[in-house]
Amino acid sequence: IHLAEDENGLVYNKYFVEHPEQVLGSMREVSGRFGKTLTCEPIAFLGQEINMASLKDRIEIAGERISKDAKYEEIELLDDEITSIPATDDVKNFSYTLIDDEVYYRENSLFIKKEVSDKNKEKIKDYLELNAALKDVIYKQKEDFN
Repeated sequence: IHLAEDENGLVYNKYFVEHPEQVLGSMREVSGRFGKTLTCEPIAFLGQEINMASLKDRIEIAGERISKDAKYEEIELLDDEITSIPATDDVKNFSYTLIDDEVYYRENSLFIKKEVSDKNKEKIKDYLELNAALKDVIYKQKEDFN
């Protein structure tokens, strides 16, 4: 977190110091259980004629302020590079797997291709082999193999 000091000498997140219109209230220092603490007390926005009692209303207005002036940089994905493929049920969610000697990470219903160094690829291969061996040992213990 990058901190900054506002015009009242209060220190908090730099983004909100630079964009006070996004603060959903008035920043104040109050006496708390363990000494002075920073709090954001609700106030009506200047120039707004709607009832600002609802936090939902405040969040909607803050969201409109962000999105109306937002500028997004367009990025282009190369068509010849496959970055994700549909996931299969044999790999747990949020785990790595190897497909055609490439490292993929499962996120929900997709395998997302990950660019990793050769050293890390070897570590992932070793981990997957160890994991498979461990599962085999556990299976044999549960099934009472001799």
